[in-house]
Amino acid sequence: MASAPTDRKVLISVITAVYIKTNVPLFLETAKSIKAQTVTPHEWLVLSHGPISDDLSIALERLRDEGVLRWLTLDKNLGIQGGLRYCLERAAGEFVLSLDADDLLTPDAIALLSDAAAESPETLVFYSDEDILVDDMPAHPFYRPAFDPVHLFSHSYIWHCILFHRATGLELDAYTNARTEYAQDWDLLIRFVRAGHELGHIPEVLYHWRHHRSSLSNSGSLFEGSVRSVKGCLDAIRLGDFADLLSIEEYPIGPPASDFYLRRSTSNVPSCLLLTMSDPDDVPGADIEKDIFSRSALVQADRGINGLHALKEAIQDSGEALVCLRNDTVTDFEELGILQAFKHLELVPSVQVVSGMLSSKLGMVLHGPVIRFDGKFSDLSAGRPATGNNAHMFNIWKPHCVDLPCLDLMIARRDFLLDALAAAPANLALRSLSWWLGRTAHLTKQRVAFEPLFMGFVTDETKLTGDPPASLLRAEAAFGPSDFHGSPPRGLSRIAGMSGHHMR
Repeated sequence: MASAPTDRKVLISVITAVYIKTNVPLFLETAKSIKAQTVTPHEWLVLSHGPISDDLSIALERLRDEGVLRWLTLDKNLGIQGGLRYCLERAAGEFVLSLDADDLLTPDAIALLSDAAAESPETLVFYSDEDILVDDMPAHPFYRPAFDPVHLFSHSYIWHCILFHRATGLELDAYTNARTEYAQDWDLLIRFVRAGHELGHIPEVLYHWRHHRSSLSNSGSLFEGSVRSVKGCLDAIRLGDFADLLSIEEYPIGPPASDFYLRRSTSNVPSCLLLTMSDPDDVPGADIEKDIFSRSALVQADRGINGLHALKEAIQDSGEALVCLRNDTVTDFEELGILQAFKHLELVPSVQVVSGMLSSKLGMVLHGPVIRFDGKFSDLSAGRPATGNNAHMFNIWKPHCVDLPCLDLMIARRDFLLDALAAAPANLALRSLSWWLGRTAHLTKQRVAFEPLFMGFVTDETKLTGDPPASLLRAEAAFGPSDFHGSPPRGLSRIAGMSGHHMR
């Protein structure tokens, strides 16, 4: 456990709402976790709204008299969002942390949260890792990825614990959207990210999320209120310039339970060149130009240095805002995946490249999201089925940020490609371009995204242009030192990187 400095500059208000169904013994355990903090929060603000049991009233009165909490009361139950908003408006701390009435904080949670806020004053919202408390035993630790706006705009991957700047939360109307009643944390983060704020990740388990028989999360059934809340959050994401281009649809792959995503329409698509890469010794394959692309072109280029120069010339001669690179052995990629790639480039300005996924005709992944982990480049999806129930894959089948794109199927901003190619080493080979693009994105604080619906089938794996992940280490050795070493892991690499982390 971390030792706590005595001088803290950041004041944290913990807010909790209780009601008639609040489990009193579990709430008292929550109170114990507050009292056990190595650094006492500025206040614990507890709202009882609507009628409550006598046992809960007695417990609240005793804890108030002990100075453990500030007790607010309302005759009417305001719901989850309304109750938290009421507390937020009355909190006195600079930062606010929401704590459910049956969950626990680790003893050093407030200390580490206040340390993070003090050490990074430009960051106004933080989140941590957590685990699940089953029969009073911590289990199933969830080591969250680094902040990933593509993943956040596709899936709720952050719940507890979230620390945010109170004044900014009020300005952004936090806890006011009744349509996201059961996804209040996701809605809160969407507001901060849409306002231009980066989230700070604290890679420590600071929160024990309790599952018990009366909790919705332990019901084993799909709760209709949660479905409505997911749709409400997606609707909040689509607000703005692209609202008319996005619709909420059921997600076509992944877990069997109902899930939803923002689907990009075919209207007002950006100008994009389909640039097919072919080996000079091969007979060019049939053109697969689609209406969705502005035009198509062919570049005959080998995998070496000359190939990179040929590709650079072809991109320089283009006038489109986007370029789709595709190996001529990659076929049958669908309009849906292309549109989804456009969506990420539109919703997240820092995304410069959207990587696709390559599948064999037998339906097995040949090349997918590439991340840096343990001194290697790893493809967490290779060898797995390209479609079907992939719930066991830690949301790999949801869009997210990665370290390197797939050179043989990707869409990138033309200006980014030209800048990266202009700065490339003179002896960089075309086969290593994905490594150089990932490195360039990292150095310029830009992002590479992976879209699982952007998938093509490979007719001849031996003729792919880009090197596999393991071979890209040669490029790193040739042009190092690597800028990926010591960098915060991107996307889902955080799950792999934290797999050996010890629980508290």
